[in-house]
Amino acid sequence: MATSDFTIATLVDMFPNVPLGRIRTVLASTHGDMDAAIDMLLDPSNARKRKAKPDIRCFFQSQSVARPPPKKVHITSSTPADSLHLTMASLVPWDPAKDPQKPKLLTLHTLNQHVPCLSLQTDFLPHDQASDMLTEMMAASADWIRTKWVIVDREVESPHHTQLYGLEEAHLARKADLYTNTGTAATNMQQFTPMLHAVKDPVEAAVNHALASRVRHPLEAPGPWVANLALGNVYRTSDQSVGSHSDTMTELGPRPTIASLTLGAERVFRIKRLATSTTPAQTFNVKLPHNSLLIMFPPFQECYRHEVPPQQPWQVKVHPVAGETRVNLTFRMMRANYVRHMPQCRCGKPAVLRTANRPSKKHVGEYFYMCAGSVPASCSYFCWLRDRLPLLLEGAATATASRDYGVDDQKS
Repeated sequence: MATSDFTIATLVDMFPNVPLGRIRTVLASTHGDMDAAIDMLLDPSNARKRKAKPDIRCFFQSQSVARPPPKKVHITSSTPADSLHLTMASLVPWDPAKDPQKPKLLTLHTLNQHVPCLSLQTDFLPHDQASDMLTEMMAASADWIRTKWVIVDREVESPHHTQLYGLEEAHLARKADLYTNTGTAATNMQQFTPMLHAVKDPVEAAVNHALASRVRHPLEAPGPWVANLALGNVYRTSDQSVGSHSDTMTELGPRPTIASLTLGAERVFRIKRLATSTTPAQTFNVKLPHNSLLIMFPPFQECYRHEVPPQQPWQVKVHPVAGETRVNLTFRMMRANYVRHMPQCRCGKPAVLRTANRPSKKHVGEYFYMCAGSVPASCSYFCWLRDRLPLLLEGAATATASRDYGVDDQKS
């Protein structure tokens, strides 16, 4: 879902002269395979299946010795318990052809070392407050909905349920502007509950304390970080998930900071670092326990993708009250100027803000607006953010930011 969305944005950056409708059609015909889509767009008559690249390790093995087939593993009730974790790991082997760098499991103590723009705090809220917040959200989630997006001219639904909260009535009044960017969750947007207000204060304090020691980019929101939006997600069973994506920046502006509070069951949070001209792609896994706060600093949304993958029930650390259910509250800061000056695409809807991520292209790291997608067809609207900076920035800040309108620090 969100992965296809990112692929379309990448192809738009690579082929600026190709109509967006053509790119969507080609991507649909290749079932989302970006490499195959690139082949077709470069040479439609040469759309043969790409040959698999050899694993570099084969050059260091004897040509006379064939690699043995992977051993099949059969698990029965007599399988020793102390070897079960090794057996489970072998069921899904690492495929170097798909992921050049072997995935790494990170902990509270190693997370910031490998992903400097993330910080994790455990036991964030007092025990009783975390329990009360979990109970309230689990009860409220009975009325939450599945978010819908338009991908390749068709409407798709998320596999989990969502609810969007606004801090004030003014934020609720802008829900129509948020419709395209946060899906149908915005059409049912509600005001912060008293308990959400109480949780918001320590979240803001933690974020602003951390931001005080970080270098701020000209395009980041100036001044204190204020959580005026909260997106709630509930995963009721271990197989409910959300695919690889970056959070929408349209109403948040470039380089947003987002704070994510986990309540209930412990689930894996998967992080995918995008490849750059100097750094290979890399996948990381970290477990987010009950009552933990993960802060995503800039440029996490621009340089990484994240997901909550489906898991087997035995892989999930259940909560004594919530069981397999995980509630996630992501606190965000909506920037009024980016909502007020959202460009309208030719479909008559707000365009979405994205980042060009292809390392080989000269525009890598720059921000652009494009059509969010419509049914039965999307338009070809495209606009660079730099062309709209005079509307978004005021006074002397315009001159400073216009010289530096991209993601300049992908190592952050």
